[in-house]
Amino acid sequence: MNLADACRLGVLVVTSANGTNAVAVAQPVVRLTVADSAGIAIPNPEASLNGRAGRVGPGGKLLFTDVAPGRYNLLVRAVGFSPFSGTLDLSPSDTLDFEVRLISLPQQLAPVVTTVPAPESRSPRLAAFEERRKMGLGEYFTRSDLARREHSSLDNVLRTVTGVQLVRRPVGCGGGYALASGRGGQSLESQPWMACVGHRRGNPDVTFEVACYFAIVVDGIKLWTPGQHEPPNVQTYSVVGLDAIEVYRGAAELPVQYQGVGSACGAVLLWTRS
Repeated sequence: MNLADACRLGVLVVTSANGTNAVAVAQPVVRLTVADSAGIAIPNPEASLNGRAGRVGPGGKLLFTDVAPGRYNLLVRAVGFSPFSGTLDLSPSDTLDFEVRLISLPQQLAPVVTTVPAPESRSPRLAAFEERRKMGLGEYFTRSDLARREHSSLDNVLRTVTGVQLVRRPVGCGGGYALASGRGGQSLESQPWMACVGHRRGNPDVTFEVACYFAIVVDGIKLWTPGQHEPPNVQTYSVVGLDAIEVYRGAAELPVQYQGVGSACGAVLLWTRS
């Protein structure tokens, strides 16, 4: 069977994504069927011969009549498919049944934009802080917590923590407050630092109250532990320079790396802003 016979019998199938195909025919009338790659008719595609447009009707067919002999550019388009373009050479004679199969395109949906709050900016060295906070063994203050009280001193922030005792320091030692847990204190004889440095015990103006004082850890380093000298005045610590605070009210709450000598009563961990 030659090409002209195939055209008359209506078995000519042209499939193209975006290429150009040339077919020499001898019919002045063109019946066009538009289908997908599986041969299923596509409803409402658009087709044109040299700009002469017509919308495909029911069944995906469109009839071009009164077509003069000559060369025609055929363009077929449909939503969701790659366009087809081809060239037809028509001679004055029979009717041509012409089928175009279009290749489907992936459908692109409109982008979905989701807005979420930016995560709290935190130094990489505080990754362990976040892990401990998830465990919830102590009390924790994040950067956002402290931002609401950044003009306060440390003692004012820690007054809100259950199990934290603010012990007034002797006037002769500069006053202020030291941090302790609610546990029972040790005897004076076991605490040689219970008087201010350079002063003898027994003077009420320089002698500290018996209490279970917290170790103070700054940026992972123990700044003060019981037995060194008198406990520091936490009123001198400003919240504005801190990134986070952890409070552990006894050895049972303390992370393993901060347990040991001087931490039996617990500890306060201070993380400064980097």
